[in-house]
Amino acid sequence: MPRPTITEIKEKIIKFCLYQERSPWETQQKLLALGCDYSLSQEILTELILENYVNEERFCYEYAYGKFTLKKWGRLKIRQGLQEHHASPRNIENALQKAIDPKLYESILLELLQKKWQSLPSTLSNYEKKIKLSHYAAQKGFEWELISEAIQNFFSQN
Repeated sequence: MPRPTITEIKEKIIKFCLYQERSPWETQQKLLALGCDYSLSQEILTELILENYVNEERFCYEYAYGKFTLKKWGRLKIRQGLQEHHASPRNIENALQKAIDPKLYESILLELLQKKWQSLPSTLSNYEKKIKLSHYAAQKGFEWELISEAIQNFFSQN
């Protein structure tokens, strides 16, 4: 099979970027997978950034907003995901601040704990339930201080 031309690669990568927001790192990985060498991938990536097909700040915001609202992820898990995309610390922190309303963040945590509580067997002790709730919330990426406080409040109400 013949190697794709630069024009074909650009067409494919533009479609890739138009489908959903992409990080610069993810876009470069795709360019390398399409057969570009490193310098050509850098050149095409620069063009994509200049033409606003790729924008790290926009990607970080969309990623944070989507993971929080749709998947109910906490800040820690979102931050880790953005770090895996090699996003800059400044863009990560800005995205977390803009995409996550603090009051909504706490209510989402309480909602997750309530749902998890209902799924736990009634045979478990309160201690075992607290452990399971804590681990579940931590797995979703919420901070331990918030988890601890939310669980204390939760158990004082139930």
